[in-house]
Amino acid sequence: MIHEHLLTGSRQGQTGKILRLRRAKFRPTKDCQRRINERDAQRKLQRLILANFTTEDIETELIYPGEAAAEEATEDLRKFMRQLRMIYRAAGSELKYIYLWDQEKKSVRLIFNTGPLGRDDLARLWGHGGAYSNRLRLDETWLDGLAASLTARSRTGQRQPGKRRWSPSRNLKRPEPEISERGEPA
Repeated sequence: MIHEHLLTGSRQGQTGKILRLRRAKFRPTKDCQRRINERDAQRKLQRLILANFTTEDIETELIYPGEAAAEEATEDLRKFMRQLRMIYRAAGSELKYIYLWDQEKKSVRLIFNTGPLGRDDLARLWGHGGAYSNRLRLDETWLDGLAASLTARSRTGQRQPGKRRWSPSRNLKRPEPEISERGEPA
């Protein structure tokens, strides 16, 4: 038997037990912890890129022209990624990617493996504005620049707390965690 007074701030679980819900977050993250979280996110992204991509792969910036709504631009990006997956699948290749959506600049930074598309094909497939492509440079300067653009988004308030900073494909290899000399994760 469930009593109504027990349901305030709780819900009934699948097993019939009364579960307490988490309360809403009411304090923002402290600055020192925010900096640590940003640094850890940078390291995680850098390790993910180094584990899955080579200098043969492509970095592209897709520019969205004009004053489009964020929902419309997000839908166009979904359609683009769906078309890209279909092209790779038809060619017998596996698409691996990571993208970062910058709403302020109305652009997408996309890193993906080489496959059946050339740079001109990519620009034609995007079709909404500029598509600027380069080969990946996996040197420290490039990785730091990518990490800086990633954290600039969270510092300027573009990224909502609790939301992902970037979107990877599910088929990426997860890098091994770094272990410090004391045997703890770095």
